Amino acid sequence: MSAMHVETAGFASADLDGSLPVSEVMTTVAEVEALDVTLPCVPSVSARTTVREAAHLMAARGLRLVQVRDLRGELIGMLSTSDLYRWVAAG
Repeated sequence: MSAMHVETAGFASADLDGSLPVSEVMTTVAEVEALDVTLPCVPSVSARTTVREAAHLMAARGLRLVQVRDLRGELIGMLSTSDLYRWVAAG
C-alpha cells in the first residue's frame, strides 16, 4: 500500500492526490492570527511544495507544523498535522 492510499475499518478506501500544493490544505495566516496563536520557530516550505513532500518532511523530522511561504518568502500560512488529517478525511 502506498503512503497516499488510505484504508480504514468501516470506511471506503481513498486514493489521495499527493501532488496537491500545500497552499490548498494549509491554515492561513489570518486563521492563525484569529486564534491568537504564538508561532514557534519551525521550518518552512514553499506554497508550491506538494502535500506529499511536506508530509514526508514533517514525518522525517518529527514535525507537527511547518510554515508555508510564498515566492517572495513571506509567510502565508501554516501546515499542521491537523490540516493533513482534515485533508485525508475529506479525500
